[in-house]
Amino acid sequence: MNIVKKGLLSMGEKTEVKQNHYLHMDVLRIIACLMVVFNHTNERGFMRLASDELGSASFFLDTFMSTVCKVGVPLFFMMSGALLLGREESLKKTFSRIIRILVDLIVFSLLYFWIDTKLVGQEFSLSSTLKMMLSSNYWHLWYLYAYIVFVISLPVLRKLVKGLDESGAKYLFVLAFVYMAVYPILKVFLSVGINSDLVLEWLTQDVFIYPILGYAIEKVISKDYFDKARLIKLWIANIVCFAIGMVCEYFFLIKTADDTSGYFDERFLIVFCVLNAVVLYTTVRYIMDHISVGETAVKVLTEIGKDTFGIYLLHIWYLWKIPAIFAVWTKIEHTGVFGYHFGILVSCVGTFILAGITTGVFRRIPVIKKLF
Repeated sequence: MNIVKKGLLSMGEKTEVKQNHYLHMDVLRIIACLMVVFNHTNERGFMRLASDELGSASFFLDTFMSTVCKVGVPLFFMMSGALLLGREESLKKTFSRIIRILVDLIVFSLLYFWIDTKLVGQEFSLSSTLKMMLSSNYWHLWYLYAYIVFVISLPVLRKLVKGLDESGAKYLFVLAFVYMAVYPILKVFLSVGINSDLVLEWLTQDVFIYPILGYAIEKVISKDYFDKARLIKLWIANIVCFAIGMVCEYFFLIKTADDTSGYFDERFLIVFCVLNAVVLYTTVRYIMDHISVGETAVKVLTEIGKDTFGIYLLHIWYLWKIPAIFAVWTKIEHTGVFGYHFGILVSCVGTFILAGITTGVFRRIPVIKKLF
């Protein structure tokens, strides 16, 4: 498959890439986008563990689902790093990327804020909304702010990764694991506490660590390193870490039960994200490198991959804002035991499909397509 196509680098960038090299990224975009949709289901799915009986099967199942899906955004940052950090381009070209993201940020922020005011029967104020956008963000659109920060940092990050070799990349991952996974757990459960000056805060920022890890996996570490045997070992470690994270969530909620009724702390859902992101990324790449994909499947995956940015922008509309569709999702999510535990997944896939169809249409309309 020596085809060349246009595909999203992450949620927001386009480039020409060789299909046989980057098909795994289309698959990763689809997986990550579905995870992002689930992350915005709130009490219907992502936050449901807060209403479960502590220690029940439902609690651990819901905690597991929420933990798995927190890796969605890190995967997008990893793909951005893999595809952008190795490029040689002018500052003008790099900063021109911000324009598209800013347009999307402004247009969709205003649109969603306007929709919300209309749904509650209030008057929409443009000036107040613009001021609000400077100090905060509309729900899921925080990613666009973070992506702008990533683009601003590109010239510096590119110089940093030029000197990154395989041993340095592995050491970086170890540091990230210690400070993103081990340290937060010790900080909460170690009664004596840990000196805050020992923290590498800059290292643990999503817009720094995940793009560099993505770049390292694609450009620095040999593909042969992530062979079948090593991936099996990584998955065993990943599953163990999932279990540790869920147990930490359980004991934390017991510890703070009097103060956090109906609430949960996300730190234990994301605590092992750095490992999960690397394992999932390398696993999908390994699978796509070792299976035969037909031309039709390639076209379908490529097309859906192109739609993921638009799905990200539009999914809140189909997940929450249309009464008739919301009624259907509610019916599914409250039908029997399956509906309670897994109906939300049906709603997420349905939302993904509806937003994808809409994006596919918008991407073919002059002017409007520039937003998608």
